[in-house]
Amino acid sequence: MAGAPGRKPLVALGLIALSAAVAVTVTVTVAAGAGVGISVRKTEPSPDPTSGLTVTVRAQLAESLPLLGVDRVQRELGLSGRGVGVLIVDDWTRGHGQAVTEIVRAVAPGARLRLCRLDFERATSWDLAACLRRAVQSWPDVRVVNMSFAAGDHAFAQPCGGLRDPLADEIRRLARRGVVFVAAAGNDGLRGALRYPACLPEVLSVGASYDFEGWVEFRTEQVQCVDRAEPDKLACYSNAAPFLDVVAPGTVLSTPSNPEFGGTSAAAPLVSGLVALLLEADPTLTLDRLRRRLRETADAAWDPPTGARHPRVNAWRAALATVSAGWGPGLQARRAFDANGNGRVDDAEFFKAIDAWVAGRLDDRLFFALIDLWVQGATSSANASASASVSAGTNAEALWITSIALFDAGGRLVWRHRWGAARPLGRALAALQQSARLPNGVYFYVARARAGTPQGGLRLAIVTGKVAWVR
Repeated sequence: MAGAPGRKPLVALGLIALSAAVAVTVTVTVAAGAGVGISVRKTEPSPDPTSGLTVTVRAQLAESLPLLGVDRVQRELGLSGRGVGVLIVDDWTRGHGQAVTEIVRAVAPGARLRLCRLDFERATSWDLAACLRRAVQSWPDVRVVNMSFAAGDHAFAQPCGGLRDPLADEIRRLARRGVVFVAAAGNDGLRGALRYPACLPEVLSVGASYDFEGWVEFRTEQVQCVDRAEPDKLACYSNAAPFLDVVAPGTVLSTPSNPEFGGTSAAAPLVSGLVALLLEADPTLTLDRLRRRLRETADAAWDPPTGARHPRVNAWRAALATVSAGWGPGLQARRAFDANGNGRVDDAEFFKAIDAWVAGRLDDRLFFALIDLWVQGATSSANASASASVSAGTNAEALWITSIALFDAGGRLVWRHRWGAARPLGRALAALQQSARLPNGVYFYVARARAGTPQGGLRLAIVTGKVAWVR
């Protein structure tokens, strides 16, 4: 395909270097568990030919986070990205990866950051694909991948879903497994095209906006522009297109390692961190639901040259909508009992919750929310066990139970029943609840089933799972 990335080195990190001499004062404060606060002050001559005045430009990561409402999400909702793995695929040879990592950490201080270190001057699409594959195999907790780079030298005026390339193929494979990819749109100043891999439908594409007022001048290999910056105005260097997903502040997000870091490379990790916050609140969110949530709760970023408006992420509204969508009690319950921080309610944690509920230390609302979270994990486990025993194309709804046995946590058989006529799994479990007389607790079931119709004729399957017994 013409223009498709091949074994060419990756280019366009997205680093924006401000021109002219600037006086920079950096103050960094670190508080345990609270992320990093950065204050940067830049004073530079105004390029406005009608002004002649000196304009003070304040561009701070500490300003970007309150503009998005990240501080409120962390403070009032208690979200930090805890238990969510974020893989950062980047170049550490020139400080780019360090700055991107610091931005993600500021937004989601509780996330588990995983690093894929590359040299973008030498890396190829094959290298990136291999990096993704190895990282996700090594760190199963990875749910978000930040890609603050553009590969190849082509920009796409339409979504590039037909592109076949080792990196694109690996992104598609992992996206089907629930990994959310976030990529910088590129810094070519294009209106109507995005760089690769941001152009892929399986990727959340991110453009850059301003979060301050003042005249700025940008000079890179890709673009040169002079612009009057205003909050929620699309940055002159940022690529944009009708299929751009969202924008976020990208000018300038000063970090401890780089006080003048910016570009769509800086905007993307803001969104990656926000996605980690939302996944902590609701681990079931898919890319499509995340994309819709971010766009529906966004503010408008305007682009004067085209008159277009693009959704600028609003972390507070997105997180509040996620928590309010039935996950308020569940979020509180998981925060109270998810001792190992893996984002799930494990058996040992559920036993602890049962004890607290029986003793009257946990109210019914939170306890039943906790049951829902635990059952979701149990259902996933049961489905995984069933799928290992049932032929391809058969799902749990096609299983007809002939017998079921119940075991306690110590492995002792506590109840068994056999039916003359096979019945669906749901009815078998309902009969179990009506017939068995057991103490409250967690039990494991092993059921013999036929895959297909109740009359059978198909091979037998063994279905295993867990049930919570509460009376």
